[in-house]
Amino acid sequence: MLRIITTEKTDLGQIREWMKEDPWHSHLPNQTAEELLTGAGLLCFCIQDDKGPIVFVRFDKDDDENLLRISTQFAPESEVSKRRLVVSLTRSLVPMIIKFGKDNKFDGAVYESVSSKLIEFMSKFGFRPAGNNDYMLAFEV
Repeated sequence: MLRIITTEKTDLGQIREWMKEDPWHSHLPNQTAEELLTGAGLLCFCIQDDKGPIVFVRFDKDDDENLLRISTQFAPESEVSKRRLVVSLTRSLVPMIIKFGKDNKFDGAVYESVSSKLIEFMSKFGFRPAGNNDYMLAFEV
């Protein structure tokens, strides 16, 4: 069973470890674990299942457009299988992006990535290239 939970200071150690092990995020000097704690951004949360945390998420308003910007920190594959991750994205994260975005009157959602696997997976939900390594999903009016 998937749950959306708040992120707290007790999660910082795990988030930092995941960031260090993440080849897509470990080189980014301006990213901190504290940015993923509940209270930061528009909304921060963790998706977990019966085995534990799967992904930490932050929603923000994009600076340039009326878009919901999504930031994530995924668990290392050594801790969370691809199957668990796919289930959490499909059943929780993507529906939550759409619901939160539409409920808050955003025109769409956007995320930045250079991970070909993530880009390919998210394209199945309608995310398309938007330039500068951004991928956008336009919400229906």
